[in-house]
Amino acid sequence: MQVGIPRQIPPRDGDYVDREEVLAEIARLVTDESDNRTVVLKGLPKIGKTAVAVEVMHRLWERFPDGQLFCELSEGDAPRSVSDILQNLLVALGDSATDIPDRPDARHGRYLTVTRGRKLLVVLDGAVTAAQLRWLRPADGGSLVVVTGRASGTDLGIGATTVFEVDRLRAGHSRELLARMVGADRLAAEPEAVRRVLAMCDDVPYALRVIGTLIRNHPSRPIAMTTDLLRVDGRWSVALKLPEIFDAAYSSLSTEAACCYRALGSRAHSGWLSIAALAAVLEMSDDEIAWAVAELAELHLVQEKANGCRATSVVRVHARTVGARVHSASSGVDSVDGGARMSLAESPHASSAEGGPQVSRAEGNVWMDSAGGGIRPSPAGSVQRGSTGGGQVVSAGRPSNSTGEEWSRWEQRLIRYYDSAFAGADVLLAPARPWRRLLFPGQDFSAPVAGEFTDASGARAWLRTHLGNIAALSAHQFDSGRGDLVARWCMLLFSFHEKDKHLDTMRAMHEQGLAQSKRMGTPAVRCLLHIQLGFLHYWLRELPESVARFRAALAIDRTGFAPEAAAQLEASACEGLGLALLARGETDQARDILRRNRTLAAAIADPRRIALAALHSAKVEDPDSALALLDTAAATFATSDFDETENLAKVRMWRGRKLIEQGEPTAAEPLLTEALSVMRDRRRRFDEAEVLMALGDCLLTQAGSLAARDQYQAALTIYSELRFDESARLAQTRLRDIAD
Repeated sequence: MQVGIPRQIPPRDGDYVDREEVLAEIARLVTDESDNRTVVLKGLPKIGKTAVAVEVMHRLWERFPDGQLFCELSEGDAPRSVSDILQNLLVALGDSATDIPDRPDARHGRYLTVTRGRKLLVVLDGAVTAAQLRWLRPADGGSLVVVTGRASGTDLGIGATTVFEVDRLRAGHSRELLARMVGADRLAAEPEAVRRVLAMCDDVPYALRVIGTLIRNHPSRPIAMTTDLLRVDGRWSVALKLPEIFDAAYSSLSTEAACCYRALGSRAHSGWLSIAALAAVLEMSDDEIAWAVAELAELHLVQEKANGCRATSVVRVHARTVGARVHSASSGVDSVDGGARMSLAESPHASSAEGGPQVSRAEGNVWMDSAGGGIRPSPAGSVQRGSTGGGQVVSAGRPSNSTGEEWSRWEQRLIRYYDSAFAGADVLLAPARPWRRLLFPGQDFSAPVAGEFTDASGARAWLRTHLGNIAALSAHQFDSGRGDLVARWCMLLFSFHEKDKHLDTMRAMHEQGLAQSKRMGTPAVRCLLHIQLGFLHYWLRELPESVARFRAALAIDRTGFAPEAAAQLEASACEGLGLALLARGETDQARDILRRNRTLAAAIADPRRIALAALHSAKVEDPDSALALLDTAAATFATSDFDETENLAKVRMWRGRKLIEQGEPTAAEPLLTEALSVMRDRRRRFDEAEVLMALGDCLLTQAGSLAARDQYQAALTIYSELRFDESARLAQTRLRDIAD
């Protein structure tokens, strides 16, 4: 495999000033020793830790010839998945995305293997705990790891660690930064106003940037007027706090930008929202939202990213609190927050309640139907739009004085937006799944969110982009007492998780959904979530847990279910249990359970379920019986209206295996070769390894041990990367046998 040399160096800050002492000390730490060195940059939020780390990369990259890696460890308030970060790192270091294992520990092992002996410069930006670093530090090789984070330096340090405090700018450098932004001539024209700006900002770089942007963007406005507005009641604190900094920028925003800003404060997302999502939430056009986002980005309040915008956790905290203070001011009461006073006249945009509302279950668009064990829709309310003028717009998406109503409207629209997208994606990814019809009676699943995606590939790409919001929205709904929605989304997103294996998010959502379904008395939902968790454990080869989940599903009393729902759930639980028992080597029990699954499938009379039951049952039957079952499955899959390419490949693989058992390897080989081609094309790594093992058995009886060895070795490599230990041991046994 070609090992890549990554150059992930972000653009240099054009207005970078000061920090020379810190940079010089870091440069002195870099030696030719083989041991790694860790540097931790700590300090106040937005004090410039990341800027220092980026400057280190630009100055020292040539000392690390094996590459430079930049990793963002959080998305808004939520930490990013370490497993996903490891995948990105492995791709950057030269691995093919299709060869990267699913399990986080397997990815970590691969990362250590790839980085061992290499001299890398790695920036880990936004770390929260030392646990994150244990997964992402490279193996020994003389690398430099630069860590930024909100925790203390000692908490983040591991091994040979040096901690640096990134402090405020030194005297003189704040004025230099301001001059670069607005021009030295303007500063010279208003020395007293400049003095007040520097005093209010207290040498905090981010404060200087926000205020400097306001001054630069309003060349006809005197600096003194800007400082008067930003001081709020004539005074800012000596040590300027971040809320005051963001109030300054917020007070200059247009109505549309102010709405976007406050919406970004919601806890119902990860801190990133797409243009389309914001448009749905605020009932504005995409063009209005794009212009508002550009305005926010101009003031450095958000970062334009992935056709949307991302707000930091600090910005989002301010967005949640600014509305409450304005609302208090509109009642004639001063609101004190972080040392600053604000009146309605000084910040004319109305707002939202601090921390967001607790959404009433009656206001939701879906809720649990405890009697039937399923989920049904609630009536959607209508919303009026209109303007009262004077900057106070009262509408569905515009500011109003009723802060709780504003948050409730916005969050309910966000829920509807994502719920519609999840439903539409599930239709495209798994059109034959019965659970939408059985557990969501009366709902329309005919189309996804307009314009977001139109086919399965587009749906999968969209879900990957929004994965952070899937986790955040689910957690928020559960914390707000709306776990019924989480349970629904678990069902709708199962097909996505099955293929993409975002198992951390899937596990968390299912645990939340199970807890809520138990509280609300929805046994059908609880049964399905146990089944889906059983498959999660099965994919990870956590077989005892998998068996326990499937048995828990079967143990639920189904007498109150609708007959078809009861039968479908029992059949799915039996299918999963049989496969898990087979993987554990309990063949006799697996055979009994999979035969029971065939009987249930026949009673349900769904052709596809019958075909799948026949395929799975064939795995534990004698060759003659198995080949007949596989013929049945193939006939159904071949005439299906859906894409059954992978299932047909599985039929070929098992036909090949059963023909080998029957002593007909010559007939088996072309079937196995065809199956292998499909699994490789479809990037089904585990299934590819399974076919390779079968092909090795086939070739062993025909071409001898040399040809078989290559197949077993290839299978072993895949099993080991995926951490399928039992399967890997079987491949190792085959290799030892032919070596003897």
